Amino acid sequence: MPAVYCDTADVAAHIGLINDDLSRADFDGSIPGAPTSAEVTAYIESAQDYIDEEINTSYRSQTVTDEYHSLRIRTRRPSIQLNNRYIQSLTKLEIYQGGDTWTDLVATGTEGAGVGDDDYFVDYQLGKVYLNSTWPTYRPKNVRLSYTYQKSATVDPLIRLATILLASAWLIEGAFDWVENLPQLGDAMTREAKAKSWEKKAEKYIKIKTVPLSIPHG
Repeated sequence: MPAVYCDTADVAAHIGLINDDLSRADFDGSIPGAPTSAEVTAYIESAQDYIDEEINTSYRSQTVTDEYHSLRIRTRRPSIQLNNRYIQSLTKLEIYQGGDTWTDLVATGTEGAGVGDDDYFVDYQLGKVYLNSTWPTYRPKNVRLSYTYQKSATVDPLIRLATILLASAWLIEGAFDWVENLPQLGDAMTREAKAKSWEKKAEKYIKIKTVPLSIPHG
């Protein structure tokens, strides 16, 4: 997926990338030996993926296809807790009916406006689906769902900062000789120490924005 949480200019500004005339530079080939814009974007994309995994959600639209759950009917209104919260759309809700038969309630049923209404109800914020009319035949993985999720299309400021910090840290840890001349690295801290400091700050922000899950992934 493309860089969303920050861009190459953010990383360049954070590490102090400047031109010979002391104007701000970007990774556009003007700094000899510096990585390309594509290489820095790859660091940003890796940081985004890492952050999403840690915070249990995403500020990018994510698609989940065929997420299975094993449902035993113990109540009059059974529910399924999805592996993600902040659901944007439920595109498939298949209930196993025995043999090779599945019933897709999204295609054939009616979504209710509240718990107990119509065929099923979705709590989009919590990522919870309630069944009201059709129950699965029991076997492991007897409910199959597809959906999209995204906490917000607006990237949280702490998530943006964590992405800049991680991408910058991983960048200067790389074998690029040009980093030795950067202003931010001209103090007493070594390149490795500076990277570790940025990573530590990023982890603090990531921890603040982590969303608790109701059940483990699986």
